[in-house]
Amino acid sequence: MNPRLKRAYQSYIEKFGEQPPKPYMSTLSEYEQEEVINQRIRTNTKFSDDKYYKKIPVR
Repeated sequence: MNPRLKRAYQSYIEKFGEQPPKPYMSTLSEYEQEEVINQRIRTNTKFSDDKYYKKIPVR
């Protein structure tokens, strides 16, 4: 994990008191994870509103 991503995770935990959702974060690259976490911290939008979110079809 790169230092910027680690800092983003720490900031997220400080602000929201929990980890970002692992199933969703595991589908993203490190760059995308950092961008999504920082967007959530800045704008307080849901993860489902970011540009990398893809709906997984349920069978």
